[in-house]
Amino acid sequence: MASESEGRGGTLKSLAHDLGNLAYRLTFLSANLQTQIPDPAQRDEAVALLRDTDAKLRRTIETLRRMENDG
Repeated sequence: MASESEGRGGTLKSLAHDLGNLAYRLTFLSANLQTQIPDPAQRDEAVALLRDTDAKLRRTIETLRRMENDG
């Protein structure tokens, strides 16, 4: 039983780490999008990255919610 909770704790810690990385990406891109990317095509690429990051963040959050509900 202890190893199961330790495994779950490791998973939650990993998910929290992933959330932190994804949040950093969003913050960084948002802050620099207009000033650092004057080219419209490059800005579009950055927006696509933001959307992808947002989708991954939401999936990770859902995983955490499911884990918490199961626990």
